[in-house]
Amino acid sequence: MLLKRIKRIFTGVCMIAITLSCFLLPVKAADKDGYCYNKYGESVPAPESYRVDKIIYGKDFPEGFGTADDMFSYRGLLYLLNQKSGKIMIFDQNLQEQGTLSVYMDGQDLPLIDAAGMFFWDNKGTTELYVADTAGKRVLIADENGNVKDVIKKPVSELFPQDQEFVPTKILVGADGTIYVICRGIYKGAATFSHSGEFLGFYGSNNIEVTAAVLLEYWWKSMMNETQVSRLQNSVPIEYTNFCIDSQGFIYTCTKVTDNSIGELKRMNAKSINVLPTVSYGDLEEAWLKSTHLDTAFVDVTLMNDEILAALDTQRGRVFLYDKEGHLLTVFGNIGSFVGTFRTPSAVECIGEYIYVFDPYKDCLTRFSPTEYGKKLLSATALYQNGRYEDALADWQDVLRMNGNYETAYVGIGKALVGAEQYQQAMEYFRLGEDRRSYSQAYEQVRKAQMAKIVVPTIIIATVLFVLMRLYAHFFKSRPVEFDWKNCRIDKCFSQTLFHPVEGFTAIFQRVRTATATTVANICVAVVFVTAIIVRQATGFIFNPYQVDKLNIWIILIAVVGIYIAFVVSNRLVCTLFNGNGTVAEIRLVTAFSLIPAIVAFWIRTVLSAYLVQDEKVFMTLIVAVGVIWTACTLLSGMCVIHEYTFGQAVLSVIFTFVGMIIIAFIGLLVIALYQQLGSFVESIINEISYMNR
Repeated sequence: MLLKRIKRIFTGVCMIAITLSCFLLPVKAADKDGYCYNKYGESVPAPESYRVDKIIYGKDFPEGFGTADDMFSYRGLLYLLNQKSGKIMIFDQNLQEQGTLSVYMDGQDLPLIDAAGMFFWDNKGTTELYVADTAGKRVLIADENGNVKDVIKKPVSELFPQDQEFVPTKILVGADGTIYVICRGIYKGAATFSHSGEFLGFYGSNNIEVTAAVLLEYWWKSMMNETQVSRLQNSVPIEYTNFCIDSQGFIYTCTKVTDNSIGELKRMNAKSINVLPTVSYGDLEEAWLKSTHLDTAFVDVTLMNDEILAALDTQRGRVFLYDKEGHLLTVFGNIGSFVGTFRTPSAVECIGEYIYVFDPYKDCLTRFSPTEYGKKLLSATALYQNGRYEDALADWQDVLRMNGNYETAYVGIGKALVGAEQYQQAMEYFRLGEDRRSYSQAYEQVRKAQMAKIVVPTIIIATVLFVLMRLYAHFFKSRPVEFDWKNCRIDKCFSQTLFHPVEGFTAIFQRVRTATATTVANICVAVVFVTAIIVRQATGFIFNPYQVDKLNIWIILIAVVGIYIAFVVSNRLVCTLFNGNGTVAEIRLVTAFSLIPAIVAFWIRTVLSAYLVQDEKVFMTLIVAVGVIWTACTLLSGMCVIHEYTFGQAVLSVIFTFVGMIIIAFIGLLVIALYQQLGSFVESIINEISYMNR
């Protein structure tokens, strides 16, 4: 009866907690002006880097802006593709209209209705205009006056899927004249053409992202025949939304939606290999609008001064600036009805340090200019990317005075100090900038200087100790005797079990009562819990990926105790089916006690982590591997003793034990999901009642 009451109370508390969490837990989202992200993906305050400088509206022009979908900056002028009038509007950097550019074919005006992309290319001093004529299903190549001199249509090639239409949306041209075209519905990447219009193939397709749904589909197809597989929908890569190119030939692409919310931005080299980190770009904290998940949706990318990547998020109206290594510099912009905010922006361009954003739904073109903080940030970043760390030092210091949360500034100052051979001071800045690789390199130089001072005394002391140990072993140490398992103290018996597990566990279970075994198991689990905390908090900075100032011991406690209980319960159930004789108390003792070698290994690893550099990580890995293997051998030996198994049977039982743990975890997740659904149901009922009472 008591057990049933406890279960009922626990179930009720869980239901109440989950229900309240639907109302009380705040939603994390970086819906604020002036912020950036730290290395842990958390938004931190930052000064305003760009502010609205000027806005022009389509209503102020006779033909308006229409639903323009693309902009392009060329030789200090801004070109806006007006889909309504079919012409290209031209503005200077101050958004003063400089006229329009029309396209002509065979001497007749050719309105660019529904054209979605354009590109100006300098061909040895001669300007060429490339237009992705989406409605016409072709690519137009015109001279600087707009006269069409060539047309690219759907290629007749085995490489191009003939069952697909050629619907170009975006276009760019490389320095060698290669034409890259993003086509709607084509998932093999950008279609490439020579300067003469010959189809060359496809460039840089997105990879199929490995998700749980894809793996499940792959497993499901493996069980079907060819006819059944042919009727299923195939997984295809996600097509690019837009792209741009720099002076070195690297192509920057953006993808509006990805399955894993990573790799939305890429920097592709000539071999279509992405050289940017495959991480999450855009806003890193989740945001929800009612039941809709607001994920970053990049629709356009452009380069500022051939050094800084600007990416436009149409979902939240933000512009993200990244350096060429994929480091976030700043974020600005927002969705709203106020001046300077957007509704659904579609294009972004840069002229110098000015950034222009077009929003067809608000019918406006907005210019952003950098603040004092933004100018210092851009200047320091440009010098930093060119390897001029000492020259960037003053700018980074100015950035830090205005924004102490900007980690890249600490790294920049640290690299300047390394250039001045001030390694100790550089280490402090690298630590503040969360740059473990640079910290390791600076620490290696510091350690070399320290070792040069102590190497001779260390050799002398080690030699003296070695001689003394040999003398002691020769004159005083007695001959070893066989260990007496029956008459030894119980603590000595436990210590010997680590080296002789079969004899040790046999002797222990002959002499130890159930209560004592349970106490020893509890002590071992407590030591594991303490070790997990120490490893997390005390591991050296170079090898510690966690925020030491944000420790949640309850999560560690639940993880340690939960895994331990799941293993014991699963092993007991499995060994009941396999005729094992071990009791729960014996399984608990063997499982907990077997963890001691791994515990010792992690303690040694933690100590070494304070003195090793990244290139010496192999020594730590080796020590942990030895500890884990030792633990596994001790555990299997204990299973052989308590269950009266052979070694092979013990291995098989442990494998099935882990399978049982997975099943237990799956059932637990189902129960949690059930309570979450119940909480959502209760929330919806309360919302309906509140609406009815209004």
